[in-house]
Amino acid sequence: LGHSGRALVADGPTTAMIAAITLAAALRVAAPVLPIDYDLTIVIAGLAWCLAFGLFIVDYGPILLGPKAKI
Repeated sequence: LGHSGRALVADGPTTAMIAAITLAAALRVAAPVLPIDYDLTIVIAGLAWCLAFGLFIVDYGPILLGPKAKI
């Protein structure tokens, strides 16, 4: 955000991205010891990662592809 001339403030979608990627990483690490199916845990982690990346594209795509904000 700073390089595009915008304030460094985490809005709702950014917070959701961070939560989803944190969940994905935690599930990948904990999958072998969780009491649920390993493969299902990995799939859920992958879906959480896809959600985070999808939110990033939707939220930051226009910012990164558009003109720099005027200060």
